[in-house]
Amino acid sequence: MKPIFSLITALLLAPLAALLAADDLPEPPVSWKYPPEMPGASVEVYREVNGVKLNAYIFTPPNHRASDRRPAVLFFFGGGWKGGSPGQFLPQSLYLAQRGMVAIPCDYRVLSRHGVLPQDCLRDAKAAIRWARANAARLGIDPDRIVAGGESAGGHLAAAVALVPGFEDGDHTEVSSMPNALALFNPAVVLSPVDGQPGLLSDEKIADIRARADGRPQEISPYHFVRAGLPPSILFHGTKDEAVPFPTVELFAKAMTAAGNRCELKAYEGQPHGFFNPGRGKGEPREEATRCFHRTIRELDTFFVSLGYLKPSDKPPILAAKKLSDFQPLVRTETWTEKWPDASGKAETRNVTAEAWTQAMQATLDAQGTLHIAARAQPYYLDGPLVVKSGQKLSADPTAEIRLKPGTNTCMVRNEHVVTLNTNPLPTDLPLDSDITIEGGIWTTLAVSRAESNGNLRGHSAKENPAFGTHGVILLQNVRRVSVKNVTIRQSRPFGVHLANAHEFTVENITLEEHCRDGVHVNGPASDGVIRGVRGDSHDDNVALNAWEWKHYAPSYGPIERIVIEDITGAPESLPAANSIRILPGVKRFDDGTTLDCPISDIMLRRITNIREFKLYDQPNLELGRDNDFSIGVGTVKNLRLEDLTFNHPGKIELHANTDALSIHNVRVNHPITPEWHLLAIGPKSMTYQSGGPSKPEKWTEIFSPDLDCIARNVSISGVRVRDSQADLPIEQVVKVIEQKPNADYPKTTPKGGTGKGIWIR
Repeated sequence: MKPIFSLITALLLAPLAALLAADDLPEPPVSWKYPPEMPGASVEVYREVNGVKLNAYIFTPPNHRASDRRPAVLFFFGGGWKGGSPGQFLPQSLYLAQRGMVAIPCDYRVLSRHGVLPQDCLRDAKAAIRWARANAARLGIDPDRIVAGGESAGGHLAAAVALVPGFEDGDHTEVSSMPNALALFNPAVVLSPVDGQPGLLSDEKIADIRARADGRPQEISPYHFVRAGLPPSILFHGTKDEAVPFPTVELFAKAMTAAGNRCELKAYEGQPHGFFNPGRGKGEPREEATRCFHRTIRELDTFFVSLGYLKPSDKPPILAAKKLSDFQPLVRTETWTEKWPDASGKAETRNVTAEAWTQAMQATLDAQGTLHIAARAQPYYLDGPLVVKSGQKLSADPTAEIRLKPGTNTCMVRNEHVVTLNTNPLPTDLPLDSDITIEGGIWTTLAVSRAESNGNLRGHSAKENPAFGTHGVILLQNVRRVSVKNVTIRQSRPFGVHLANAHEFTVENITLEEHCRDGVHVNGPASDGVIRGVRGDSHDDNVALNAWEWKHYAPSYGPIERIVIEDITGAPESLPAANSIRILPGVKRFDDGTTLDCPISDIMLRRITNIREFKLYDQPNLELGRDNDFSIGVGTVKNLRLEDLTFNHPGKIELHANTDALSIHNVRVNHPITPEWHLLAIGPKSMTYQSGGPSKPEKWTEIFSPDLDCIARNVSISGVRVRDSQADLPIEQVVKVIEQKPNADYPKTTPKGGTGKGIWIR
């Protein structure tokens, strides 16, 4: 038989000093908006119902592993079953994760967003508990130590998950939804009149609850299902709560205790509904809410210690919202030299005294999970990459300029788990960093001219032991659900945004200014991405999808699929820009002889302006030697669609890949065309690189693969028109099929030519 605890037991367990200390603690981080910002959380969909995806925001302890068996708490927000946000429990989740639990605020359907009843909310809450228990081994939690927690309507759901039978549907119904403990904050536990308790609920409140619950509130009223054998519970409630009257929780706690269940009620004298919610209001009420938050979290900590879910601690974590200015002591002022072009364009060495902000910015990210870089007149300097972890957000004012200190030779921002993965095919169980946002700022590695990089030639992942093949200003490898937007890349030598093994990503509104390499560069494997609104001048590809890749730029290899590239604008003709988009499939052969097909499929390119070259051709690695690094066969492209292309200057689509289902529609040619002009060329290219100069033909090499055939089938072309014409150009003028032949006069004339040909199966 379980021991019966009195209602005041926990007061004896809680150290008085800890409660008093809470009076002086700072306001914790908060997130009241919907959808919430949840720094530090990874996000998973725990349930999809009627097309609605419900997220679980997962906060884990430091160095958490899937092999751990941590206790977990699932929180359900308040809002009268009508609204609210999972962000309500951000501070509790951050605290408990630091203490060693997995904390998971959960979204659920509500009336204002989904038109549902409280009964449907309960179905979602039960599904969340089942999901956590069914996935316990993967999430690193103990399926026998799962807590349901919540506030107000969410407190009702947490209690009802344990007490109310039924309302089970969806996935994992074979798994129990019974939690192992309850943590309830001003919960609605009595939803219907109670015999012998007249006036417990006013007539007005009874009518309101009946209306919300479709006239059937008793079927989901926790009090009416109190019985023996229920989980231990703790309740926090203000005695002046008018939304959920205090006598209702008193009655519930007495009934639970009488039935032999452990139930502790923490009465907060004179406090209203939601008294423990920090970050709202002004003045003394806001300060009092902060004090109550710290008191309730300490009492909750003590409760979990008593259950054996946490170990006692004399120094529990103290949460406080942090700003970059709080870490000003970590900013270092240093002097170094930089090279800049003078008025004549000649390199000029300048002495620079400036601030290095890497440590301060990283400390802010680590403490808060978010970092905002404010506008200021002087640039910020970094002397190493900022590491953004799962669930974190880095933002900068659009005018804030962030520079890489000369000689650093790394990326400027990256995710946490960047590793060398280009020696073999990727393992299928590789964990991914997730839910990362990078927004705003002007980022430069100080490549101030074509010849001068100020010692920042590479975008390595780290100064020491970098992951091989990493090369980005912003580097995201092994990631899911990441977003980079409203960023300017200025005068940089690495790729602007370098993604590899990236899934469900968005790169949006990227401006390139005198940029030296690819703007957005994606290495396989990659899937389900959107690249939108890339504009400006780059000396290399504006966008590149490289499933196969030159190995010193490839953190990984693999298929690329389901990518949308849209609203891409090249630089004006007056600027020396490449204005190109590359799509590079292939077949990778690793050093041990293993091969990996790297196809590209289901790609949409639309609303593309002033791109002169669409590169879909094979190209061996000239930097390491074409015989040392090459695709062992022509790559494969499937389901490639190009729509709404505008050519204000001569441009072309060059296809040297085995292609099935190529669609080109609505192309506007706004320049004069000659008889030699074609929009689409199918077949191999030949071009000679005169390494060593024109007098040393023995050192010359072929840039492309002119001896390899390619086949194109299921090609659909329509709407290719000149200027304001309403008539399509004839297909013979639009498409050219290439058949290479050896150049008998080589090396007197170039290129060398070859034996490959394009084959168009019409």
